[in-house]
Amino acid sequence: MIAKLQNFSDRDSTDVTLLEDGDYLTEIKERSEAYLYDILQKLYPSHIVKWLNYNSDTRSFNESYQHHDFEILDNNRNVVHYIDCKATPHQKRTFYLTTNEWDFFLDCVAKRKSYQIYRVFNLT
Repeated sequence: MIAKLQNFSDRDSTDVTLLEDGDYLTEIKERSEAYLYDILQKLYPSHIVKWLNYNSDTRSFNESYQHHDFEILDNNRNVVHYIDCKATPHQKRTFYLTTNEWDFFLDCVAKRKSYQIYRVFNLT
């Protein structure tokens, strides 16, 4: 994994920290994604904003375990942007990516696909 990251930056393995935060709360994830969903709908009014972790039939948050949280689709349902939402309580500067998220990000970079990370701060 670190070798892949080094291919896309001038940093070596001592600059990279890969950690999993077991205290990451589902409630924070759901609230941050709901907040971002509203913003994305305003940013992309002529596109379809697909929220992967929301079940519109049951109107409930349902973790999809995908490597991103949103897709912005054109009118032909082609993905224009892949978007991941990363929330942090308070002003915590760190956010975490899973191995699958890193792999997907690197694949998007290699294939010149649009992958964006949105940060949401101060969720408590």
